[in-house]
Order: sequence, then C-alpha cells, then structure tokens
Amino acid sequence: MTIATGQQALAADFHSLAQLANWMSYRKTGRYHLPLPVDSLWSGATYAPVANRLYAIPFLTYKSITISKIGIYINTLSAGSAHLGIYNDSGILPSSLLSDCGTIDTGSTGWKEVTGLNLALSEKLYWLTILFSATPIPALQDPSQMFSIIGAAAGNSRGSVMYYVSQTYGALPSTFPGGATDVYPPPGTMYPPAIGVYIA
Repeated sequence: MTIATGQQALAADFHSLAQLANWMSYRKTGRYHLPLPVDSLWSGATYAPVANRLYAIPFLTYKSITISKIGIYINTLSAGSAHLGIYNDSGILPSSLLSDCGTIDTGSTGWKEVTGLNLALSEKLYWLTILFSATPIPALQDPSQMFSIIGAAAGNSRGSVMYYVSQTYGALPSTFPGGATDVYPPPGTMYPPAIGVYIA
C-alpha cells in the first residue's frame, strides 16, 4: 500500500466515523421524528402550556430532508387551536420564519397534524414552534433524556432545552420575537411539547 493510498483509506475511515457520530443523519424516512433524540415521552407531568406563548424547540438536521407533515398528540383537550411552525436559526436563537405550517384543533384528544407540506430542510439547526390559544396538555418530551445545545445560564445546574416568548395567538410572526426565556428540565415545571415532523 502506498502512502497516498493509506491516507485515502484513513480519510475514508474518519469520514465513516463522522457519519456514525452524527447518527441522526440516519433518521428513517416515512416516519415521524421528535426535535430532541429521545425514545420515550413524558407521561408523569400535568403541565399545560400557557396560551399566547410561543414555544421553540431545537431541531438538528445532519443531511437534507423534506418535511411533509407536522403534528403533536393532545392528551387532555382544551377548546381552541394551536399554530405549528418552523423557524430558521441565528446564533442558537430562532430567527426568521421558514414556515407557518398551519393550525390544529386542541378541542379533542388524539394525534393532530398538518399535512400537505413540502419543506426542504438543509444540514443545519432549525426550531420547531407551537403557539396555543388554549391550555391543552400535549405529549411532552421526556426531560430525563434531553441534551442541551443552548447551555446553562449562571446559577443553573442543567442546560436549557427550549425557549418561550409571549405572543398573541394568531399567525406566526415573520421574525421570532426578542426577549425569549430559557426553559430548564426538572426540577423545573416546564417540559417541551413533543412536536413531530414527518420525513418524506
């Protein structure tokens, strides 16, 4: 084996290891996927989202994908609706609106989704968002299995897992509002809504 051939083989090995490290690049198509890589949902909390509050959860993509549906499971109904959307990122903060995907009804329980989407996402960070007009209890992501890309502010022992900001219910704003608040896992009292996106 020549030195050049050996270098090529070594480069290929490092590329393969990088692909394995970025295991989320292997998300299966034809399935729903949550923002954070967890394999279970939180069922022990009775936390209800606050109406007129826009929640944003980070969603990392490691290859180009196409989203055709977005939805969430409503465990406990509350008459009203919710807007689902996706924002671009700027400095680990939601920035410009990529898509106001549409609304779901929260006045009954079960899986609620918006279909007919054709959203091309590239290899980077996005933010899945939801804005409620009422106070249903949706499926929530298990806080014991979360990781943080936002980090922790001084005085917090765990990293923030999402943001929220006050926002009057309606169409999602073209730019994510300023003054977002960090949300920390337990022993706090807030848990990320388990928004699922369907990779076509």
